[in-house]
Amino acid sequence: MKHASFDCTFDAVIVGNGSFPETDEVRHFISETPLVVCCDGGSTALIEAGYTPDWIVGDGDSISPENKEKFRNVFIQIPEQDTNDQTKAVNFCIDYLLKQGISRRPRLLIIAATGKREDHTLGNISLIAHYFDRADVISMSDYGYFRAAQNTGHWHVCIGQQLSIFNINATGFQCEGLKYPVYDFKEWWQGTLNEAVSERVTIYARGKFLVYISW
Repeated sequence: MKHASFDCTFDAVIVGNGSFPETDEVRHFISETPLVVCCDGGSTALIEAGYTPDWIVGDGDSISPENKEKFRNVFIQIPEQDTNDQTKAVNFCIDYLLKQGISRRPRLLIIAATGKREDHTLGNISLIAHYFDRADVISMSDYGYFRAAQNTGHWHVCIGQQLSIFNINATGFQCEGLKYPVYDFKEWWQGTLNEAVSERVTIYARGKFLVYISW
């Protein structure tokens, strides 16, 4: 795994119901982060991997009856359907951390949000930018990670590392440290598969966008 553009510390890990990570490089965040919250059925893979959730949050439609009973004291059921389980868990973590006295934007890591159903994968990825105003959220898998940015973003990467840009509502794109020029992408595919030619990549824009960096 190539080095990532963050200091590897998070306030909470959120475990989705997608493909649970297989690599130790991703899994170690679970044991090293003080708060582990599962999205409903995501508790199954987490528990099978030998971890214990601090909380389980969701609408209750995918958690197993066994886990629902065993972890009933830490299961927060939110039946409304205006948000998905990932967003329910993100909001829970932010509110929980604020009540604990955190004085900055919470830093949240989401794992197992991708894989399995493609519609869930796409929805979960698109929501990362939605969370940006309240928290710094990274969605990570065995293959790389997504992170949202607004206006200007900096990434410390390895030369040759691949990077993709997905526009949300930004204009005026410019960059430093990338092999191919950037522009105001209208379609998500147009900003994919760029490459770092420097150990520091900077993207300038006016608005929000997502960046994916592969390991």
